[in-house]
Amino acid sequence: MTLKRDLNLLFVPLWLLFDALAIALAVFGAYYIRFTLGWPPPEEVHDLEVYYRLWFLFTVVYMGMMMINGLYRPQRHVPSEEYLLRIITAIALGTIVAVGISAFFWREGFIYSRLLVGYAAILSIFFLTFERVILSLTRSILHQRNTGTVRTVIVGHGAGSGFVHDHLQRLPQLGYEIVGILDDDPDENVLRLDYSLLGRVDLLPNVIAEYDVREVIITLPELNTKELLRILDLCPTENVHIRVHPDLFQFLVSTVQVDEISGLPLLTVKEPRLAGWHRVAKRTMDLMIAVITLVLLSGPLLFVALLIRIDSAGPTFFVQDRVGRDGKAFPIIKFRTMVADSGQHGERDWTVPNDPRRTRLGKFLRRFSIDELPNLINVLMGHMSLVGPRAEQPQYVRQFSAEIPRYMERHREKSGMTGWAQVNGLRGDVPIDQRTQYDLYYIENWSIFFDIRILLRTLIAVFKQPAY
Repeated sequence: MTLKRDLNLLFVPLWLLFDALAIALAVFGAYYIRFTLGWPPPEEVHDLEVYYRLWFLFTVVYMGMMMINGLYRPQRHVPSEEYLLRIITAIALGTIVAVGISAFFWREGFIYSRLLVGYAAILSIFFLTFERVILSLTRSILHQRNTGTVRTVIVGHGAGSGFVHDHLQRLPQLGYEIVGILDDDPDENVLRLDYSLLGRVDLLPNVIAEYDVREVIITLPELNTKELLRILDLCPTENVHIRVHPDLFQFLVSTVQVDEISGLPLLTVKEPRLAGWHRVAKRTMDLMIAVITLVLLSGPLLFVALLIRIDSAGPTFFVQDRVGRDGKAFPIIKFRTMVADSGQHGERDWTVPNDPRRTRLGKFLRRFSIDELPNLINVLMGHMSLVGPRAEQPQYVRQFSAEIPRYMERHREKSGMTGWAQVNGLRGDVPIDQRTQYDLYYIENWSIFFDIRILLRTLIAVFKQPAY
């Protein structure tokens, strides 16, 4: 496999090289801060040579922990916040291990600054994250220029083919080059696509050989074991990566899990992820972040409220009933961004690009989601969470619950200021069934780290994908 076709051959050694350089920069940068700048003034200044073996130890241990955390595993795309969380975990554990090793093996004759170790850990997190993001952006640019892309064929039928196709088309930085679709029974979702229909599924071996396909994505409207095995039998095992995209309702958000008793496989009904102390932990994080944010932003928020009154006639806040946990309605609070009495969400409830109902200030507030900051009051009152499914209006909840399977299950938890669907680009006027799939996936796979990841992605998305 040539370098042009697989950038992992280049980027794995680059990760190793630049990670080592980043750690070195962090350790010696920490020395500069502690002893050259003197923050805070040291009682005595250590020679730089004293820290050479500490630098070597940190490099070995940090990179070892990063390997354990999957940071050297070839992956086509890792979001920036995912790098940050993995690196923080690796450096935190690595610092504990490195200090323990130094205390055990260098009990005598090696006295080092504990504060310098702290500086080195913080700088390592910064430099490693920055370096990984830069390399990731570089690979994304190369993918968009058709360098290092992986030739891919989609196999299956139904709406899944269109969903996978549209998703990969939206994200060219992932590096997938779709050569076509194989389908025994194509429908409108497949026929409308730009890529050609290559024929029936039985032609898969010929298509793989002719187009030099390296990845096969199987889409099935339901988890049909017999059909899946037939397709797998057609795929050669060498140099072809096989992925399966089944119906998200039946697979990703399934309420069962595979378990076993002394080798006997059984399907076990999953317990809700957000129960007991998990719910307490989530609520505690909500309260802490909401209080701190409101205190820090109290001045700017009052200034925004004043500007809204000056900019256009009407109330400062927009209040509307939305449906939250257990189907109970609550008044959601936002800054008003549209002209008064236009029905901020009136005849047409979702905004569209260049919406004429927006005020001059409202365009700016919506662009950076500032209008949603008063939702923090809803969080304090217990109506909402920082992260969760989008809160919809009562009339739409009634409509969607009758049309979308399992729609009401998203109301098992509180609505959120942001959510897994929103950070994946499903905002505004998008298919409700897709948004529901992401909401249910979040509920079934909740964790504190998942919430933190979504919050970090939200901060990034505010600047990279501004709202309208």
